[in-house]
Amino acid sequence: MGPEKYKVYAVTRGTYVGEMLIWMESVTEDHYFISIPKNINRVIPQDKFKLGIECNILDIADTIPANVYEVLHAQYNYNKKHNKKHKK
Repeated sequence: MGPEKYKVYAVTRGTYVGEMLIWMESVTEDHYFISIPKNINRVIPQDKFKLGIECNILDIADTIPANVYEVLHAQYNYNKKHNKKHKK
């Protein structure tokens, strides 16, 4: 089970509690998200994403409209282009 496009994942515990993650892409063993409200890119390994879902650390909070997703995807790409490192 992997992240779904347009879904908003709420971080309910841990270092990033309060952040909302929107999936952008998956590459090899990692899932890449943009975190709101901080607008920074985050990377979560596949096994940790699965564990986060199973342990309710990540909860599906909402589904965003396509036009909002496109704005966030543009910000994600801007962050990548301007060498803003993905944060774990």
